[in-house]
Amino acid sequence: MNKGHNVLKWVIAVISAAIGGFFGLFGGPAGAIVGIISGLLVGYYYVHFALKIGSHSTLLRIIIGTFYGTLAGLISGVSVHVPSLFIQQKHGLFGSGGGALMTGAIFGVVIGTVVGFIGACIIASIPRENKSE
Repeated sequence: MNKGHNVLKWVIAVISAAIGGFFGLFGGPAGAIVGIISGLLVGYYYVHFALKIGSHSTLLRIIIGTFYGTLAGLISGVSVHVPSLFIQQKHGLFGSGGGALMTGAIFGVVIGTVVGFIGACIIASIPRENKSE
């Protein structure tokens, strides 16, 4: 993995943390903190796994990378609203906390798909390294 890949990992991780923190604010202060942390993690590992896509087909790399973004958004969107479930236990899983969890999942999937597509297009445009093993 070259230096440019590490820079790309951190750039996308920071962007993901900002997005996660912003949308996490709707889940309260704890949601914002979890959003920043989960955004950093899913952003970093999104690029890590997207760079490992073995196909030489640009279209397939974009499709798989977009799927990874959708999955990363789902994970982050759900995790952002988990603290609100514990804070608002009186409402139960399907009370307002459960609604926030579902909303977080939906927003996570939508935002993750969009950002994942953009990231996948960038990653797919990076020339493939030849592995000499």
